[in-house]
Amino acid sequence: MTQLVSIVVRNRNEAEFLRFCFSSVVSQLKVETEIVLVDNDSTDDSLAIAREFDCKIVHLAKDEFTYGKALNLGMEAAAGEICVLLSAHSMLLGPYALLSCLSAFADERVAAARFLHSGKNFDAKRWIEPQMLDSSSDVNEVISKAPLANGCAVRRSTWQETQFNEAVAAAEEKIWSLDVLKKGWKILSPCPAVYAYLKKIPHSRLIEKNNRELQAVFDHTGVKLGHFKESMSGKLRKFAGRIVTAPVSAAYRTMVQMRLELILANGNRKKS
Repeated sequence: MTQLVSIVVRNRNEAEFLRFCFSSVVSQLKVETEIVLVDNDSTDDSLAIAREFDCKIVHLAKDEFTYGKALNLGMEAAAGEICVLLSAHSMLLGPYALLSCLSAFADERVAAARFLHSGKNFDAKRWIEPQMLDSSSDVNEVISKAPLANGCAVRRSTWQETQFNEAVAAAEEKIWSLDVLKKGWKILSPCPAVYAYLKKIPHSRLIEKNNRELQAVFDHTGVKLGHFKESMSGKLRKFAGRIVTAPVSAAYRTMVQMRLELILANGNRKKS
């Protein structure tokens, strides 16, 4: 009898990628799957695509959204003991991706397993010698190697004991990992399941995400990891402020400020 694996996907207006994500799930062999879509007030074709793939749909209002709450709602609706968390932009690679992750859970103390991100050399170089994180792993090691909600598997019974923190602004899966490891669970990083991340994220957005995660981990643990980075837009704004008081002609000052405003406006349009 094949094992049921529940796929939990958070989504808001990602119809462009959802079909790839769902198709990669239903193409898996030797496992039974269900897809739980936690939808955050999408206004595109996301829900129509979800119905086409016979997904369970959980609605979460935009003003009630937090990353942890979305995951908890999806896990609550899931029927499988092993739940795979995927981004709406993620696509499983190969027909045995899900099957290859299940062996990690033969050990009853394994709470989760990180998937291999096809675009990360960090993961690619570690798959030959995966590591078992446990209560002795330090915070920095756990944060860098813990499961990502873009692609990982979680034991539902562990989640029932320790749910995702709904108050944190970022790093919810990493903070969850720290919490379950303290309780004696283990996490495999990585397992052989491979996924691709299809959406190109601007560098400035990645910096913002990194800073939010560093702050969230610090707020939760009191441990400071790495250094906060400044986005290019932030650097440009500082430069614009210095231009105001610089000993240059008014015409040059005006020209530089107009160009900076144009660059920033173009950057904001790309974000949206």
